[in-house]
Amino acid sequence: MKRQPSSFKTRRQVDLHSMTAIAAGLPGLIGIEARYGRDVGADIGVENTEVLEANVSPRCGSIVVDKVFVGSGRVQLVVRSEAGGSVNAQTGPLPGSVTHAGGGRVVDSTEWREPQAWGFGTRRMGDTPPLDLTVRLPGSAPDGSEVTAAIETSRKAWLVVFYQEDAGKASVLWPSAEEPEPVSEPGRPAALPSARERAAGIRIQAQLRDKAKEAHELLVVHAFTDKADYDRHKPAAGVDAANGPAYVSELTRKISDIPMARWSRAITAYTIVPAGK
Repeated sequence: MKRQPSSFKTRRQVDLHSMTAIAAGLPGLIGIEARYGRDVGADIGVENTEVLEANVSPRCGSIVVDKVFVGSGRVQLVVRSEAGGSVNAQTGPLPGSVTHAGGGRVVDSTEWREPQAWGFGTRRMGDTPPLDLTVRLPGSAPDGSEVTAAIETSRKAWLVVFYQEDAGKASVLWPSAEEPEPVSEPGRPAALPSARERAAGIRIQAQLRDKAKEAHELLVVHAFTDKADYDRHKPAAGVDAANGPAYVSELTRKISDIPMARWSRAITAYTIVPAGK
């Protein structure tokens, strides 16, 4: 390990799906995204002090972390719809404060004054490319309408899919009785629901518990390029979990020993709106 002094300041604004951790951890991040959907943005301000660089070899895996950035700063998550559609950062010394047009509300804040690891860099080892995963899903759906999704992967991959309500409950969509081994391949995206499921009369319908109030939900997809990994970690068909964020976090923890090139995860937010709006 080599320590390299590297002093710089950076401030950026990103979508919530670009974040890997917040004060409440992965379950908190998922819970916030389920509650507020795509209306949450992150304002990040960091003063970097050094970079740690590791000597790595192909024996470490196909994609490895070879740099760790160390510094102090702040991350705040803000509801953009309450901020006039934007997140605006004050200029001045870091960590600084955040103001929002229209009085945006901070829903999570992480601040650290002592230098800590805040970012990392990766390197691809060998010839195995990373698994790219894309979920195509409308950003909103009227109450009572049919919802469909297309799942695309850069290599053949087996899929685990479930959705999470804004109240936290999660339900497994794939695998299912009709699709025990759902697969996506390059040029052949997986359709949800599948042709077999549609032939069996299965549809995915947007439903509001409160017909006058919109709700935010998440579609969570895990993709595995090795079927043995899929078989080892897939949930039982039709399983429900009362605590969806904890369920996602636990699944991620279980698959953390799999090389990064063999799996990928996508979390996509969508909003169910009252019919006629």
